[in-house]
Amino acid sequence: MQYEPLSSPTVLVVDDSIDMLRNVSAMLSAEGFHTIMAATALDAMKIYKMQFLRVDVVLLDYKLPIFTGAEVFEELRAINPQVKVLLTSGIAEIAEMRKMLQRGLLGFIPKPFTCDALCTRLREAMRATRSPVAQHPAV
Repeated sequence: MQYEPLSSPTVLVVDDSIDMLRNVSAMLSAEGFHTIMAATALDAMKIYKMQFLRVDVVLLDYKLPIFTGAEVFEELRAINPQVKVLLTSGIAEIAEMRKMLQRGLLGFIPKPFTCDALCTRLREAMRATRSPVAQHPAV
């Protein structure tokens, strides 16, 4: 028998578009998720470092000023090797995404996305577990 969690799942949403942050936060809130918003890579890393124990999954835009999504992903993994990250972008960086998947990225959701598609992918990500190879690719 499976039990639902007592609290709402928490999603750290990282995107440099304030409109995107607001829209995603509104969508997820309506579906029972709690959101934390970060408009910059530096904010995302700072927030995650302070609150990683309460963040269930990170929704990370690939195209950010200063740092790429891949760089932010590696910084998040340095804080918590078990971080669950879904990448999002309007432009697919296929080669970089493959590398990130090998390093533990849980998936990609292209922009624009629907609320149903996003919530489905987030729930899948929260249930996902990684193999030891994906967690530690040098093994």
